[in-house]
Amino acid sequence: MIFHFSTFIVNEKNSTLINNDQLIEIEPKIFSLLCFFCRNTQRAISREEFIEKVWQGRIVSDAAINRAVGELRKIIEADIKNPQFIITISKVGYRFNATISQPTSLPLDNSKELSQKNYRKLLSISFFLIAAILLTWFWYINDKSQVESALHFNISQPAPLTTIKGSAFKQKVFSNGQTIFLHKDPANLNVQLWLQPTNLPAYKLTNDNYYYTSAIFKDADTVYASRLDNLTTRNCQIIKLTISTNQLEKIIDCADRAVTYLAYDNQSRKLYFNYRESVSQPYAIRSVQLDTGRIQQLTHASPKGNARGDYLFALSPGGEKMAIFEYQQDGAAMLKIIEIKKPTEVNRYQSFESVSSVSWFNDKALLISELNGIISYDLTNQKSEYIIQRDNITQADFSTDLSLLSYVKFDITRNIYQRSELNQKHETPVTQSTHINSVPSYANTSNSLAYFSTDTGMLGIQLINKDGNISKLNFPEKIKHFSNLTWSRDDSAIFASINSKIFHYSLEKQVWREIKTNLKSIHYVEVMEDQQVIVSSDDSGDWQLWQVDLTTENAKQITTNGGYSASYIPKKNLILVSKYSQNGLFALNLKDFSESEIDVNFKVTDWNKWQVRGENIYLWENKAITVTNLVSREKSTRWQFNEANPSHFSINFDASKIAYSITEQEKSTIWKSTVSQILTPKKM
Repeated sequence: MIFHFSTFIVNEKNSTLINNDQLIEIEPKIFSLLCFFCRNTQRAISREEFIEKVWQGRIVSDAAINRAVGELRKIIEADIKNPQFIITISKVGYRFNATISQPTSLPLDNSKELSQKNYRKLLSISFFLIAAILLTWFWYINDKSQVESALHFNISQPAPLTTIKGSAFKQKVFSNGQTIFLHKDPANLNVQLWLQPTNLPAYKLTNDNYYYTSAIFKDADTVYASRLDNLTTRNCQIIKLTISTNQLEKIIDCADRAVTYLAYDNQSRKLYFNYRESVSQPYAIRSVQLDTGRIQQLTHASPKGNARGDYLFALSPGGEKMAIFEYQQDGAAMLKIIEIKKPTEVNRYQSFESVSSVSWFNDKALLISELNGIISYDLTNQKSEYIIQRDNITQADFSTDLSLLSYVKFDITRNIYQRSELNQKHETPVTQSTHINSVPSYANTSNSLAYFSTDTGMLGIQLINKDGNISKLNFPEKIKHFSNLTWSRDDSAIFASINSKIFHYSLEKQVWREIKTNLKSIHYVEVMEDQQVIVSSDDSGDWQLWQVDLTTENAKQITTNGGYSASYIPKKNLILVSKYSQNGLFALNLKDFSESEIDVNFKVTDWNKWQVRGENIYLWENKAITVTNLVSREKSTRWQFNEANPSHFSINFDASKIAYSITEQEKSTIWKSTVSQILTPKKM
């Protein structure tokens, strides 16, 4: 079919778009969208119809459809702000406002009105195409084994795999169709193991005081799982559970204060797990032989970065290979493939953002859950394609026996609340959103408040000024990860540690700028003086504190015994320091650089749970905010919480208020779809 509107000719058969005798480059999916519009002019088209007809029923978000429409507008609209052809219909979708007719001459190959220049260009292209075809045929008949298929998938309409209340997540589907998963009840902080049989109601496998972190099948009646004793000490162990008898047996201890992932190889009877000696050391992959108890270390992660190391992995269907994700300095995760029998030979691939799971589709392809959905990754040509594109989908798992893809849909609402010193039990909402608002930071001279927010659909920073007005502080790049926000002493600027870099926001100019230091990796930022800030960085080989001059952007190291988060006290010329690999809170005297310990009970994981106002240290402890006076060292409880500690807090300038973020709603369900690969010849 050939469509003609305005100056455009759309040749559906040849997949070409021509405007004023010029061939226009257009992506295949955008071209399919244009053809669908041409066949359905002058009527409102819903997003559901786009999904069914253009995306063939695949799961795509409204944002993905909007982006595709936006790209098409760039091609066919003279003014995308005032579109002539693609009209937005509020709360419905779009209408294609074009008059379609048959062209008086055929495009490209049949048109006699093409310019001589275009004809010569077409002739040249045809010559090279014929040569390429002949070369391809010669290559094909000489080595048919080299012909591969591009990765394209058919995916069925999704259906719920679990329907119970609360949060269901981290599922594993066995070959007989039954599913083991973790479940969190809103009324109970502990996470338990549940089983979803085929065509029967789900039921609880465990009912104890442990917090389970992962589970896999050994066989239809046996499960291996990792768990923590509680969320305070977080001692870890791996257990075996026999489903039919409900008998539980400890296998081995695992890394404390860590989420331990598991994989099992039936042939070697080895159980694989990620392990670290301490919270300041990187993960590596280990195995335990279940008959002999022998433990072996399979990988050695890079010591650079935030020491997360090889934290996520999956065995190939035959057990010969392992896909591993290694944490990088920039917060991304590097994909690595190793052979089990040759673990020192590492094949490195590309990095991905916010990876939550990986599983093998077959021996040559992976399914990866990352920031914006689930992608397939072809290890042969190193190309990826979204099979589900939504930002509320995570933890995908693929059962090769059933060709079944399962994944988690989640919904989180988090808002910022505050309490006053006068009425400590009464909390009032600062934000009232259906999205996520967290990490509040009060100003130093007023009750202005900066915080991270997803209200706009993307992670950004918002500001509530002293008059209560909310504004968006347009950040100059995509926020992949962050550590903290803090204010200048006079509240004229906000500093942020984002994407391992320092950023400065001028409230007067309303502009962000990056402080481009000579440091490659930055974790935390604290204001020292007007033109000086303190940051933590591991550029020296360990996490230390550095002083950065904002004028020259030069950095010099000021600690040698470690530093991870900090608070500067001008009156005493002190820096309070937490460390990455050592418990305790320390005071660093900037006159002689002597160091003394002021809180022996401070844990390394408390780096973001404390703040200094005046001469007092505020700290989360046991469902309460405690305050310790720096002079008298007297300690008292200021604010009590009935539930677990809220996520992040900030004390205002005169210590009369506290702001904190609370998770109001957290729900996740497990869904399933069957997936099959469409074999199409690879383009040469």
